[in-house]
Order: sequence, then C-alpha cells, then structure tokens
Amino acid sequence: MFSRLDPKGRTSARDGLYIFVTCFALAMILLRLGEARIPRALMVILLAPLAVVMGLNGWRRAHDLGFPGGFGLVPLLFPGLVLLGFWNPKLWMALALAWPLLAISIWVGWEASRDGEPRPNRYGPDPLGRTPRGLSEKGNAVSAKLRRRAKPSLRLIEAVSPSFSKLGGAPDLPDDGVTWPHWKTHPHEFLAQFDLSEVRAAGGPDWLPGHGRIWVFFNTEQGLDYSLEVGESFELIHHPTPLSDRSFLQPPSPQILYPERRVSFLTAKSYPAFERLGDEADGLDSEDIEELSAPLQSGEGPKHQIGGYASPIQTDDMELTCELMSRRLDPEWGKTAVTPKDHPAWKAAQDWRLLMQIDSDDELGMNWIDSGMLYFWIRQQDARAGDFSKVRLVVQFY
Repeated sequence: MFSRLDPKGRTSARDGLYIFVTCFALAMILLRLGEARIPRALMVILLAPLAVVMGLNGWRRAHDLGFPGGFGLVPLLFPGLVLLGFWNPKLWMALALAWPLLAISIWVGWEASRDGEPRPNRYGPDPLGRTPRGLSEKGNAVSAKLRRRAKPSLRLIEAVSPSFSKLGGAPDLPDDGVTWPHWKTHPHEFLAQFDLSEVRAAGGPDWLPGHGRIWVFFNTEQGLDYSLEVGESFELIHHPTPLSDRSFLQPPSPQILYPERRVSFLTAKSYPAFERLGDEADGLDSEDIEELSAPLQSGEGPKHQIGGYASPIQTDDMELTCELMSRRLDPEWGKTAVTPKDHPAWKAAQDWRLLMQIDSDDELGMNWIDSGMLYFWIRQQDARAGDFSKVRLVVQFY
C-alpha cells in the first residue's frame, strides 16, 4: 500500500482512508478471534505482519500531514485494548479506555483522508526516507517574485443575502431616457450589473469610483472578435448617482436573457502568470512549475473576477492589445511594429487595468466561442474620472 506515492513522494488521501478502514476491519477480526479463544501465538502470527504494514503506512501518512508518526498508529490501539479486555475480564479499564479511543480513531481517520501538503515535518525524518522535494533554489526565487507582485482582486461568488450586483437576468436599469443597447438590428444581451459601492466595501480596486452603478451588455450576433471597443459588440452603461427605481428598462425579447445569479465579492490574491516574469521564469523544472502553478489557479468553477491580474487562456499581453486598439493599430501586427519595448505604446500599456473578466459559465448558459473568457479593460485614469466610454474588450478561448 505504501508504494503508491505522488510525484512529490507523498501518500494519497485515498491511501490514508484505506489505512483507517483496514484498521477497523482488523478490530473486528481481533474481536472474533478473541471470542473463539484462538491461541495467542497463532493470532500473533496471523495478524502481526498486517499490523506492521498498517503501522508503517499510518506513520508515513502522519508524516505527510505534518503530524507525529505515532498519530497514524492510534487506530491500532483500539482493537488492542478491546482484545485485552476480552482476554482478561478483570481488566475492565481496558474496555473503558477503548471506547473513547474509538472516537479519537474516527477523528484520526478523517484527518488521514484529507490531502497532504508538501511541508517540512518537525517530528523527525521521513519513515521511508523520501520527503517532499519542495522548490528548487530557482523555484524559491520565482515564488518570491510572484508573492511580491501579487495584487488584490474580487472573485464573484453567489450571494447569500440580497444584493444589487448580479450576473444574468434582467437589468435593474431605470428607463429614464435609456434605450436597450443594440448593434444594427440585433439587441445586446445583458451580462452583468455592479454596484460600485458594494465593490468598494468589499475591498475592490482603489482606482474604481466608490459610488455609482455599471451595467454590461454584449452581442454575440455580431460574432466574437479577438479585441473590441465600446459600441462594436458590447455596451457599458455607467451612472455615477442613484437613479429612480420606479420603472426598469425592459428587454426587447426574453430569449436574450441569461439566468440570474445575484453575486457578492470575495477578496482573493491575484498572481501574475509566468509569462509576465519573462526571463526570470526560465529554467524552472516540471516540479517547480507544478508547485508554483497552484496559487495561479483561482479555485474551481468559473473565474468571474473584478480587478487583479487576468487569467489568460492565450497570450498575457492584453494591456498592450488595448493600447494598440486605442491608437487604431491592428493588435495582430501592431505588436511587432512597436518593438522594442522602449516604444511609447509599451509605457502607455501600463496604465490599463482589468475592470472585470466574465468566464464561460455552464449554469448561466454563457459560452464564449469555445469555453472562452471576456476581459474588460480600462485605463486607471479613466476609471478614476468615472469615464467608462473607452473600455476595451479582449476575447480569448481554447
């Protein structure tokens, strides 16, 4: 059993669960043998090898979890005390101690069934002489750079209490002189709305206004291009002051609405992709990349987000793409035209910030080409001024 180790030399959570189940199976066997009064010598011969294997496995698993090695041996004490009590009825104390130990053993089993972490163990050497390698010197240097360059971001999660901010549904947009956005004869689809005061209260970017509301519309009928600007296939409406809630703008057709999900905001650290580190990330081996990639993932599920670093599917140079668009340069060949990096476009690209990213979401029926993502970008000086008319959209997909 203890030969099944992951690439870092750790036992799996599945093996930890096997240890727990096997220990209790052994307990039942011991009880049966104790009742039948099998000679002790024969019982030792039958069960000692199994107990040794389980003990070593428990020790190994405990070490991987950062506990003392004896932690993994606790479940073995339960059947031992029960057997001792049955062999000698006068040792009632053994039975009295066995049942509290059962509760401890269940807790041990639960702990042993969770995933291990590659961390040093202060309780002594690895029982099999194989400890997690950890990061190399190069990996540690890159890890330090990632931590230094981390930015705060807000993940969009399903709200547990009423909120204005949401994805999908119908927009809570007062119809005070506002018409439904469209492209030619095709009405836009409503994507999302956000209360900027909710965003600020949750710890959102300081370059966003602390009040007002924004509504985001998108049009898939035009076809998805790689990079777009306001009016081409999306519209972003911003009102800096509260509007009347007496009458909301009605969609021209219910077919253009996605299911509604009210959202709240969860503060999370956002890390740059390796591509942003340039030559500093060269030379990482596969184990370093695997270890360092974990914090770059923003958890399971769609990656809807406000602020921070984008989660690129393709290239991670969207700020430059937006700057080239603003200069009326084609993003495809323009990147070659503005090299080397001392070109003014490169410096100006540093002003662009990720306003939001809207991921494909099966539950909401959102699918951007092939499980792609919509990235909305804005210059920080425009955002501070409350000017959302120059937002740019970049689309990436698999």
